[in-house]
Amino acid sequence: MKIFLEQITLRSFVQYLIYFFPFVFFLRSGALNLFLVILIVAGFILIHLNKIKIYLNNIDVLFFLFFLTIIFSSSLNIEIIGYENFLKSIFLLRFFFLYLLVKTLAANKLIDFKKLSLVCCISALILSFDIFTQHLFGKDMFQNRPHDDRYNGLFGTEAVAGSYIHIFCMLSIFFLVEKKIKFFFKIIILTFFGLGILASFDRTPYLMYIFFIILLSIFLDKKFFFVLLLNLIFFIFIFNTNSIFNNRYFKLYKSIENALEITIYDKKKVSENNTTQIKIIVLENYFNIYLTTFEVSKKNLLFGSGHKSFRILCPEIIINTEEYKKVCSLHPHHLYLEIFSTSGVISLILFIMFLCGIFFNIFLRCENKKYKVIFFIILLVELFPLRPYGSVLSSFHGTMIWLLLSIISSQLAQVKDSNKTYPK
Repeated sequence: MKIFLEQITLRSFVQYLIYFFPFVFFLRSGALNLFLVILIVAGFILIHLNKIKIYLNNIDVLFFLFFLTIIFSSSLNIEIIGYENFLKSIFLLRFFFLYLLVKTLAANKLIDFKKLSLVCCISALILSFDIFTQHLFGKDMFQNRPHDDRYNGLFGTEAVAGSYIHIFCMLSIFFLVEKKIKFFFKIIILTFFGLGILASFDRTPYLMYIFFIILLSIFLDKKFFFVLLLNLIFFIFIFNTNSIFNNRYFKLYKSIENALEITIYDKKKVSENNTTQIKIIVLENYFNIYLTTFEVSKKNLLFGSGHKSFRILCPEIIINTEEYKKVCSLHPHHLYLEIFSTSGVISLILFIMFLCGIFFNIFLRCENKKYKVIFFIILLVELFPLRPYGSVLSSFHGTMIWLLLSIISSQLAQVKDSNKTYPK
């Protein structure tokens, strides 16, 4: 009886940790990593006490090998990246264990994803409201003020609010598609998310959000076009009343027109010891960053240059061409190029095979047409190759994207038809 009560208590503890996960992103990266470690340790203890078997399929093995190649590449280049970054490459395995934990708990019905989706919805709404507060009063609920003409709300000086709302807006769709929720409220909530991203002045997340709504309108329900209409009205209003907003999107328009995107970013000056940090206002060209990344990667095509090597090697490379200029940054700002630069073509192939496996499972195993469409849309929007991207190997963006893939993969283990769920 005592062991049973302990298992019930531990199960509740792990479940609450998972449901609380979206709110932990509001904390610093150190707190996020600590929370992740606690969740993984407690989760696998629960699995052990309940004698739950862990099954690895081919997709899971590919995912594990993907991280092993990053560690292997980092070990080969340890003299370049240093021991600290090598140890950080090993710590990336936390994302694989998160993936395995979520999938295993879901397969044994220990996670209610409708509840998790509801929490994602609430957290994104709270951040959106906090950003509106920042616009109205000059500071948010926790006295955070706008930073560098960006409204980040609870994230303070970190310009990630738009990305957060975008990701958790997509995850909240599992809750919003429930028939018991009136469509009017679905329209209001999704529009509220769009306004939150719009108010953060984050351009790429807003464009991806619009892409997401367009796909929902085409493939799921044409009524979602009302969300697009409302977004268009608010966009035009803000564009004509806010000079900073107008300037940011006018720059985006001109950059698309010239196939060049210009942005202002904070850059770490890479010294010999990689410790000096200064802030420089730079006109950065994403296209040039991508070309620079390819030039850096050419020296180590097979296994790459190791974890966080781009910021170290980029200043050293010499590019003799007048077609484009070398542009360095902390990371390549591209999902696939970052993997290619870090651990080479082998790792990139493993990652693409892993993604193909998930897409294949969507069409093969998911018999619920509604969920099949949602899974496909979310993956297509988030993994779209022609978009700038945060570092997928960082604490914040990395945890978000791997959590997203973990949830979708684990959902595929359960969703079979509209009326019933099955463990894998």
